[in-house]
Amino acid sequence: MIYNFNLGIGWASSGVEYAQIYRARMFRNIGIDAKFVFTDMFPSENMEHMTKNIGFLDSEVIWLYTFFTDFKTAPVTYSLSDLEKTFTDLNYTKTREGKICRYVFGGSNNFYTAYMVNDHDDFVHRVEMVSNGFLIRKDYFTYGRVYSEYYAPLDNKAHLYHRRFFNVDGSVAYEEIIDDDRVMYKFKDKILCSKEEFVGYMVSQLNLTSDDVVLIDRSTDIGQSILMNCKPARVGTVVHADHFSEKDTNEDYILWNNYYEYEFNMHKHIGLQAARPEGRSAPWNPVPYRASATTSKCCVSSTVQSAQMFTDRECRRSKLVMASVVLGSPSAKRAVTFQPSFAAARAITNPSPPLLPFPQTTSRLPGCGNCFCSSA
Repeated sequence: MIYNFNLGIGWASSGVEYAQIYRARMFRNIGIDAKFVFTDMFPSENMEHMTKNIGFLDSEVIWLYTFFTDFKTAPVTYSLSDLEKTFTDLNYTKTREGKICRYVFGGSNNFYTAYMVNDHDDFVHRVEMVSNGFLIRKDYFTYGRVYSEYYAPLDNKAHLYHRRFFNVDGSVAYEEIIDDDRVMYKFKDKILCSKEEFVGYMVSQLNLTSDDVVLIDRSTDIGQSILMNCKPARVGTVVHADHFSEKDTNEDYILWNNYYEYEFNMHKHIGLQAARPEGRSAPWNPVPYRASATTSKCCVSSTVQSAQMFTDRECRRSKLVMASVVLGSPSAKRAVTFQPSFAAARAITNPSPPLLPFPQTTSRLPGCGNCFCSSA
């Protein structure tokens, strides 16, 4: 099995996601099983609609947050009639305008707002519940309730403090406790004190073998967790087409996109080799974003057919990029390396961090010394 790790995906996907779908089609054509793992939250859309839109099969997609449940990747089929069957108060008025349907319950100052997947079907993506003027809960659905978010008023705003993720039968699979940018994940037999630990636990539960391959398409906040937990599988990082600054590149050095800084620093743990699409004219002497000026020259040539990286003499620095045999898409546009505001147009739903501006930093996975608890 080949596992491909990415952060998010949107309706307006970047060249990274297009590279992934070309890779998925190639794997299908040659009969290799592959999964594509996405680790972002998707609060405004069902992820499956966006992965299907670009061409992924549902069976190829894993979402980090449903991995520990028995929900499968699927389109939204939960309907308004299914929602109405859960009401305990049948004294309500119902109005709908486009994709929004509102239920106002008489005499209680409570109302539900249901958001449909489009303006003509009755399929419900999420429901927001308001009591006495305060948002208290959101429920998210595919073919059942996948998870719920719980809110409390704080500083005149709705403060998210808790998520519960469910199995198909309604039982709780695990919980996420939230305090601003701090999170903790509570399982029946385990507590994880950060999202990094959560990602690492997910990778460890794949039960990888030496026959498996892990490819990292984006490493921000997940690269260390993957490398620490993927053994004995082989691991590679995908250097996507044109993810370098051409104007700051010369015969000796390449200013790479800083998505790759962590993998470049950890190159001794990367075990697969990289190739660029034939015909692309780019120098091949990789240097991290904050690279030393002492890196020796390398001469590298490669093709997709051979999928090999080789040098004409030993390079002290750059055995470092060793990734999958498929990089980028033939039609991908040049990545933004010094105008990061353009990256905001990549995805509508919770996009991944922009290609620049901030250098990638690495640190030890945080422990539990500063974790917190909730009695909710």
